[in-house]
Amino acid sequence: LGQEIAKEKQMTMEDAVKEKNGNQLAELLTAKLGNKAEALKLLQDSLAALSGEAPVVLEADALVAGPGLGQEIAKLWVSSAAPKGRFEITLTEEGLRAQGAASRSFQFQWSDVLHFLKLPKWEHSRKAGAAAKSYWLVLVLEQPFSLGKQQHQCLVLNANGLKALEKLPTPADRADHGPRQLRCSQTLEALDSCAAEVTVLSQLLQACLDRKALEPERSACAVEAVQAWADVDEGHIYPLSAGLCFLPKPAIFVPGEDMLQAEAGPRRGPRGGDLILHRVHSKQVKFQQIAAGDMTALLSYISALASQYHPSEARDDPTLEEEEDDSDFEDEVPGPSHPPAKKRRAVTRSQTSGKAANGGTPVLVQDLPAPSRGKAEKEEESDDADDFGEEESDIEDVE
Repeated sequence: LGQEIAKEKQMTMEDAVKEKNGNQLAELLTAKLGNKAEALKLLQDSLAALSGEAPVVLEADALVAGPGLGQEIAKLWVSSAAPKGRFEITLTEEGLRAQGAASRSFQFQWSDVLHFLKLPKWEHSRKAGAAAKSYWLVLVLEQPFSLGKQQHQCLVLNANGLKALEKLPTPADRADHGPRQLRCSQTLEALDSCAAEVTVLSQLLQACLDRKALEPERSACAVEAVQAWADVDEGHIYPLSAGLCFLPKPAIFVPGEDMLQAEAGPRRGPRGGDLILHRVHSKQVKFQQIAAGDMTALLSYISALASQYHPSEARDDPTLEEEEDDSDFEDEVPGPSHPPAKKRRAVTRSQTSGKAANGGTPVLVQDLPAPSRGKAEKEEESDDADDFGEEESDIEDVE
């Protein structure tokens, strides 16, 4: 009887596969293996073997390993500015996974994160350095991630500086705690249940990255943020110790090592001027409508930061060096490079041979031209010499 029941179950699974009935197959696998987690793990391994790529993450009540990102630590819903939308963020031992509506998902590893930024959103009434009502939390990546047809260098999260989360995330209760899960558990235990959203998110991300977030510093730049436009999008430039960030759209981060020099653009207007930032490894970036006072502060900041990474890089106008090497400019310099020790004059023999004509004093005919006055003056000398015919000339020194 037991063999007949087993054979019936086996035939039932075969029938589910033939009929392509995924629900029935999942139920049979769960019943066979004893729990959903084991059934899900088996399906994921099957998908990986069939496709040769990372398997699709399937929903389940149990916490299971994500594809290539290790064990899950915590989940929470967040609002994102880039890419725009609401996502369920899953923090794992090896990286971050985000799942949005309509199968919009992306992921990356913690090792791909270059910088973590905590930037206050612009408020007219807030003083620089004071707590803000809302913040940007920015993860700058070494390699951009894809979402649809767009590439994103930064993940930009919105974080409320006043409102608390409805419920703090609960970390996974596992016996084999990883270092990130241990740090996140300690962070959540130390947090107050009324802690603001920005506090919870920033401290969890700091625990996962094992580093503090970069914030605007007075020592880096005299201004905290500068209002500007990038093409047709309005935003703010944040000058930081590690580089320059423009938010919210498009999210741009230029690291200090990629800064070469900056200049004020030719266009000026009542709303401000253009700032052109030349880069070492990428094409230049242009920001528009920057106020004159902010322009001065940004130029000084970029010059100082670029000199830290490229101290030997010449930042003078290259056209000046070309002019110095141009031979045409040498003939235009007036006067000799080394003035003669004595004044000299040219006289003819006929003017010095007869003393009765001028009382023995030579008659001054023409001062010799300086040797650096060029071809035009040499031609004048030859014309003047023709006036004396074929008479020879002597050079007399006059004290």
